[in-house]
Amino acid sequence: MPLPSGASRPLLSLENIGKRYPLPARGGHVQSFRALQGLSLNVHPGQTVAIVGESGSGKSTSLRIALGLETASEGKVRFDGQDLTQLTWQQFRPLRQRMQLVQQNPFASLNPRFTIFESVVEPLVSFGLLKGEPLRQAARQLMDQVQLPASYLDCLPRELSGGQRQRVAIARALALKPDLLLLDEPVSALDVSVQAQILDLLRGLQADLGVAYVLVSHDLAVVASLAHEVVVLRRGEVVEQGPASRVLGRPADQYTRELLEAIPGRGVLV
Repeated sequence: MPLPSGASRPLLSLENIGKRYPLPARGGHVQSFRALQGLSLNVHPGQTVAIVGESGSGKSTSLRIALGLETASEGKVRFDGQDLTQLTWQQFRPLRQRMQLVQQNPFASLNPRFTIFESVVEPLVSFGLLKGEPLRQAARQLMDQVQLPASYLDCLPRELSGGQRQRVAIARALALKPDLLLLDEPVSALDVSVQAQILDLLRGLQADLGVAYVLVSHDLAVVASLAHEVVVLRRGEVVEQGPASRVLGRPADQYTRELLEAIPGRGVLV
Protein backbone atom coordinates (compact mmCIF):
# COMPACT_ATOMS: atom_id res chain seq x y z
CA MET A 1 0.00 0.00 0.00
CA PRO A 2 1.28 3.52 -0.73
CA LEU A 3 2.21 5.69 2.22
CA PRO A 4 -0.22 8.48 3.12
CA SER A 5 1.11 11.83 1.95
CA GLY A 6 1.82 14.79 4.17
CA ALA A 7 2.68 12.74 7.26
CA SER A 8 4.23 15.00 9.90
CA ARG A 9 6.09 13.96 13.04
CA PRO A 10 5.42 10.44 14.28
CA LEU A 11 2.23 9.90 16.22
CA LEU A 12 3.74 6.93 18.08
CA SER A 13 7.43 6.17 18.50
CA LEU A 14 9.02 3.16 20.15
CA GLU A 15 12.71 3.89 20.69
CA ASN A 16 15.04 0.95 21.34
CA ILE A 17 12.43 -0.83 23.45
CA GLY A 18 13.44 -3.82 25.54
CA LYS A 19 11.47 -5.93 27.99
CA ARG A 20 12.69 -8.46 30.53
CA TYR A 21 10.59 -10.52 32.90
CA PRO A 22 12.07 -11.87 36.16
CA LEU A 23 12.35 -15.62 36.59
CA PRO A 24 12.71 -17.61 39.83
CA ALA A 25 16.30 -17.39 41.10
CA ARG A 26 18.48 -20.47 40.80
CA GLY A 27 21.47 -21.04 43.04
CA GLY A 28 21.22 -17.50 44.32
CA HIS A 29 21.47 -16.03 40.81
CA VAL A 30 18.80 -13.63 39.62
CA GLN A 31 17.45 -14.67 36.22
CA SER A 32 15.24 -13.00 33.63
CA PHE A 33 13.54 -13.78 30.35
CA ARG A 34 14.13 -11.36 27.51
CA ALA A 35 10.84 -10.90 25.65
CA LEU A 36 11.92 -7.94 23.52
CA GLN A 37 15.14 -6.23 22.56
CA GLY A 38 16.02 -3.17 20.50
CA LEU A 39 12.60 -2.51 18.94
CA SER A 40 12.31 0.88 17.27
CA LEU A 41 9.47 2.04 15.04
CA ASN A 42 7.53 5.16 14.10
CA VAL A 43 3.84 5.35 13.25
CA HIS A 44 2.71 8.46 11.39
CA PRO A 45 -0.86 9.78 11.16
CA GLY A 46 -2.89 7.75 8.68
CA GLN A 47 -0.24 5.03 8.47
CA THR A 48 -0.35 1.32 9.28
CA VAL A 49 2.69 -0.33 10.82
CA ALA A 50 2.47 -4.11 11.18
CA ILE A 51 4.40 -6.15 13.73
CA VAL A 52 4.62 -9.76 12.59
CA GLY A 53 6.11 -13.00 13.83
CA GLU A 54 5.27 -16.38 15.25
CA SER A 55 3.84 -16.99 18.71
CA GLY A 56 6.36 -15.90 21.34
CA SER A 57 8.12 -13.45 19.03
CA GLY A 58 7.27 -10.40 21.18
CA LYS A 59 4.35 -9.01 19.16
CA SER A 60 1.85 -8.84 22.03
CA THR A 61 4.49 -7.47 24.41
CA SER A 62 5.15 -4.65 21.93
CA LEU A 63 1.46 -3.82 21.77
CA ARG A 64 1.03 -3.82 25.53
CA ILE A 65 4.01 -1.50 25.96
CA ALA A 66 2.63 0.88 23.33
CA LEU A 67 -0.72 0.92 25.12
CA GLY A 68 0.81 1.50 28.54
CA LEU A 69 -0.29 -1.88 29.92
CA GLU A 70 3.35 -2.92 30.32
CA THR A 71 6.40 -0.83 31.22
CA ALA A 72 9.47 -1.17 29.04
CA SER A 73 12.67 -2.32 30.75
CA GLU A 74 14.70 -0.20 28.32
CA GLY A 75 13.96 2.52 25.80
CA LYS A 76 11.25 5.13 25.44
CA VAL A 77 7.67 5.32 24.21
CA ARG A 78 6.54 8.65 22.78
CA PHE A 79 3.04 9.64 21.70
CA ASP A 80 2.72 12.82 19.66
CA GLY A 81 6.12 13.83 21.02
CA GLN A 82 5.29 13.21 24.70
CA ASP A 83 7.44 10.73 26.62
CA LEU A 84 5.09 8.15 28.13
CA THR A 85 7.73 5.91 29.65
CA GLN A 86 7.40 6.99 33.28
CA LEU A 87 3.75 8.01 33.34
CA THR A 88 1.49 6.57 36.01
CA TRP A 89 -1.81 4.99 34.98
CA GLN A 90 -3.66 8.16 36.09
CA GLN A 91 -1.35 10.34 33.99
CA PHE A 92 -1.70 7.98 31.03
CA ARG A 93 -5.51 7.82 31.15
CA PRO A 94 -6.25 11.08 29.25
CA LEU A 95 -4.11 9.80 26.38
CA ARG A 96 -6.25 6.67 26.21
CA GLN A 97 -8.84 8.83 24.45
CA ARG A 98 -6.38 9.11 21.57
CA MET A 99 -5.37 5.43 21.35
CA GLN A 100 -7.71 2.46 21.50
CA LEU A 101 -7.38 -1.32 21.29
CA VAL A 102 -9.29 -3.77 19.07
CA GLN A 103 -8.81 -7.26 20.45
CA GLN A 104 -8.56 -10.61 18.71
CA ASN A 105 -11.75 -12.22 20.00
CA PRO A 106 -14.79 -9.97 19.52
CA PHE A 107 -17.01 -12.11 21.73
CA ALA A 108 -14.59 -12.04 24.67
CA SER A 109 -14.04 -8.28 24.30
CA LEU A 110 -17.77 -7.46 24.66
CA ASN A 111 -19.64 -7.77 27.95
CA PRO A 112 -22.28 -10.46 27.24
CA ARG A 113 -24.75 -8.69 29.55
CA PHE A 114 -24.44 -5.32 27.79
CA THR A 115 -26.59 -4.42 24.83
CA ILE A 116 -24.71 -3.32 21.74
CA PHE A 117 -25.69 0.26 22.59
CA GLU A 118 -24.14 -0.05 26.06
CA SER A 119 -20.95 -1.57 24.61
CA VAL A 120 -20.53 1.05 21.89
CA VAL A 121 -21.04 4.06 24.16
CA GLU A 122 -19.08 2.67 27.13
CA PRO A 123 -15.96 4.80 26.41
CA LEU A 124 -18.07 7.96 26.08
CA VAL A 125 -19.81 7.22 29.37
CA SER A 126 -16.53 6.32 31.10
CA PHE A 127 -14.98 9.67 30.17
CA GLY A 128 -18.21 11.55 30.91
CA LEU A 129 -18.38 13.06 27.44
CA LEU A 130 -22.02 12.57 26.40
CA LYS A 131 -25.40 11.58 27.80
CA GLY A 132 -29.04 11.51 26.78
CA GLU A 133 -29.99 12.03 23.14
CA PRO A 134 -26.47 13.12 22.03
CA LEU A 135 -25.19 9.77 23.35
CA ARG A 136 -27.85 7.88 21.39
CA GLN A 137 -27.05 9.89 18.28
CA ALA A 138 -23.35 9.11 18.67
CA ALA A 139 -24.18 5.39 18.92
CA ARG A 140 -26.18 5.53 15.69
CA GLN A 141 -23.37 7.36 13.90
CA LEU A 142 -20.81 4.80 15.09
CA MET A 143 -22.98 1.92 13.86
CA ASP A 144 -23.22 3.66 10.49
CA GLN A 145 -19.43 4.01 10.35
CA VAL A 146 -18.98 0.26 10.74
CA GLN A 147 -21.86 -0.49 8.36
CA LEU A 148 -24.28 -2.02 10.84
CA PRO A 149 -27.97 -1.09 11.17
CA ALA A 150 -28.92 1.03 14.18
CA SER A 151 -31.56 -1.58 15.06
CA TYR A 152 -28.71 -3.81 16.31
CA LEU A 153 -28.15 -1.40 19.21
CA ASP A 154 -30.87 -3.20 21.17
CA CYS A 155 -29.29 -6.64 20.63
CA LEU A 156 -26.96 -8.62 22.88
CA PRO A 157 -23.58 -9.82 21.56
CA ARG A 158 -24.75 -13.44 21.34
CA GLU A 159 -27.38 -12.39 18.79
CA LEU A 160 -24.72 -11.21 16.34
CA SER A 161 -22.28 -13.10 14.14
CA GLY A 162 -18.54 -13.01 14.75
CA GLY A 163 -17.99 -10.46 12.00
CA GLN A 164 -20.80 -8.27 13.31
CA ARG A 165 -19.38 -8.42 16.82
CA GLN A 166 -15.98 -7.34 15.53
CA ARG A 167 -17.64 -4.40 13.79
CA VAL A 168 -19.19 -3.48 17.15
CA ALA A 169 -15.76 -3.72 18.80
CA ILE A 170 -14.35 -1.40 16.13
CA ALA A 171 -17.25 1.04 16.63
CA ARG A 172 -16.53 1.13 20.35
CA ALA A 173 -12.84 1.75 19.67
CA LEU A 174 -13.79 4.69 17.42
CA ALA A 175 -16.19 6.26 19.94
CA LEU A 176 -13.57 8.63 21.37
CA LYS A 177 -12.34 9.63 17.90
CA PRO A 178 -8.83 8.25 18.52
CA ASP A 179 -5.80 9.06 16.43
CA LEU A 180 -4.42 5.51 16.76
CA LEU A 181 -5.96 2.04 16.84
CA LEU A 182 -3.93 -0.91 18.10
CA LEU A 183 -5.20 -3.98 16.25
CA ASP A 184 -4.38 -7.27 17.98
CA GLU A 185 -4.93 -10.05 15.40
CA PRO A 186 -8.23 -8.32 14.52
CA VAL A 187 -9.50 -10.91 12.01
CA SER A 188 -7.84 -14.15 13.12
CA ALA A 189 -11.01 -15.41 14.87
CA LEU A 190 -13.10 -14.95 11.71
CA ASP A 191 -13.56 -17.07 8.61
CA VAL A 192 -11.82 -16.00 5.41
CA SER A 193 -14.79 -14.31 3.70
CA VAL A 194 -15.59 -12.27 6.81
CA GLN A 195 -11.91 -11.40 7.25
CA ALA A 196 -11.93 -9.74 3.83
CA GLN A 197 -14.99 -7.64 4.77
CA ILE A 198 -13.43 -6.44 8.04
CA LEU A 199 -10.15 -5.59 6.29
CA ASP A 200 -12.10 -3.59 3.69
CA LEU A 201 -13.83 -1.76 6.54
CA LEU A 202 -10.51 -0.95 8.24
CA ARG A 203 -9.05 0.38 4.98
CA GLY A 204 -12.12 2.55 4.42
CA LEU A 205 -12.06 3.92 7.96
CA GLN A 206 -8.40 4.83 7.64
CA ALA A 207 -9.06 6.62 4.36
CA ASP A 208 -12.06 8.51 5.78
CA LEU A 209 -10.80 9.30 9.28
CA GLY A 210 -7.02 9.43 8.87
CA VAL A 211 -6.60 7.09 11.84
CA ALA A 212 -3.26 5.30 12.26
CA TYR A 213 -3.00 1.58 12.96
CA VAL A 214 -0.49 -0.65 14.70
CA LEU A 215 -1.38 -4.11 13.44
CA VAL A 216 -0.15 -7.22 15.23
CA SER A 217 -0.57 -10.37 13.17
CA HIS A 218 1.01 -13.68 12.31
CA ASP A 219 -0.83 -13.69 8.95
CA LEU A 220 1.22 -11.98 6.28
CA ALA A 221 -1.71 -12.01 3.85
CA VAL A 222 -3.59 -9.80 6.29
CA VAL A 223 -0.51 -7.64 6.76
CA ALA A 224 -0.11 -7.19 2.99
CA SER A 225 -3.65 -5.88 2.68
CA LEU A 226 -3.24 -3.13 5.30
CA ALA A 227 0.36 -2.28 6.12
CA HIS A 228 2.61 0.48 4.85
CA GLU A 229 5.54 -0.59 7.03
CA VAL A 230 6.38 -4.03 8.43
CA VAL A 231 8.50 -5.05 11.42
CA VAL A 232 9.39 -8.75 11.61
CA LEU A 233 10.16 -10.09 15.09
CA ARG A 234 11.77 -13.37 16.00
CA ARG A 235 12.36 -14.31 19.64
CA GLY A 236 12.03 -10.69 20.68
CA GLU A 237 14.47 -9.26 18.13
CA VAL A 238 13.88 -7.36 14.91
CA VAL A 239 15.13 -9.44 11.97
CA GLU A 240 13.73 -7.25 9.19
CA GLN A 241 12.00 -3.90 8.93
CA GLY A 242 10.93 -1.57 6.15
CA PRO A 243 8.24 -0.73 3.59
CA ALA A 244 5.68 -3.51 3.19
CA SER A 245 6.31 -3.73 -0.55
CA ARG A 246 9.97 -4.54 0.02
CA VAL A 247 9.70 -6.75 3.12
CA LEU A 248 6.90 -8.85 1.63
CA GLY A 249 7.98 -8.66 -1.99
CA ARG A 250 11.76 -8.96 -1.64
CA PRO A 251 12.48 -10.22 1.89
CA ALA A 252 16.13 -10.07 2.91
CA ASP A 253 15.96 -12.36 5.93
CA GLN A 254 15.46 -16.13 5.78
CA TYR A 255 12.95 -16.04 8.63
CA THR A 256 10.73 -13.60 6.70
CA ARG A 257 10.98 -15.85 3.64
CA GLU A 258 9.90 -18.82 5.76
CA LEU A 259 6.87 -16.91 7.05
CA LEU A 260 5.90 -16.03 3.51
CA GLU A 261 6.40 -19.53 2.20
CA ALA A 262 4.11 -20.91 4.91
CA ILE A 263 1.12 -18.95 3.52
CA PRO A 264 -1.07 -20.65 0.90
CA GLY A 265 -1.40 -18.60 -2.28
CA ARG A 266 1.44 -16.29 -1.33
CA GLY A 267 1.63 -15.06 -4.90
CA VAL A 268 -1.15 -12.60 -4.12
CA LEU A 269 1.17 -10.75 -1.70
CA VAL A 270 3.68 -9.46 -4.22
